Amino acid sequence: MKSTVTRNLVLDALLGAQAPSLPGTLYAALYTTAPDEDGGGVEVSGGAYVRVAVTNNLTNFPAAIGGLKSNATAIVFPVPTAIWGTVLAWGLHDHASNDSLVFWGALTDSTFVDNADPAPQFGAGDLDFEEE
Repeated sequence: MKSTVTRNLVLDALLGAQAPSLPGTLYAALYTTAPDEDGGGVEVSGGAYVRVAVTNNLTNFPAAIGGLKSNATAIVFPVPTAIWGTVLAWGLHDHASNDSLVFWGALTDSTFVDNADPAPQFGAGDLDFEEE
């Protein structure tokens, strides 16, 4: 789902010819409490967790077809060194550390992440982006 910030950028670009400043890098995040279109939520923290940098290009996010787009490459988080809790949502941010949500979504299946688990990841095609 698009954040309010993203919706406003699209509206201003299409109605008003205001070219947006697009981020060259996006940052994937995991949440134990889902954000909403205005941000918020509770992001995982501690235990080696960091947002994962993803270059914003057509290799990682190929051209949309029929109003739908997916990631084309895996997004792999660090191996947890502590319990991260039950992860139930994801987000893409335009900054590595602040609440700059661009897109977000709920996971189909929530996942409890423990320090004995392998690195969480989204495989190619796991994240879907739709023009609503």
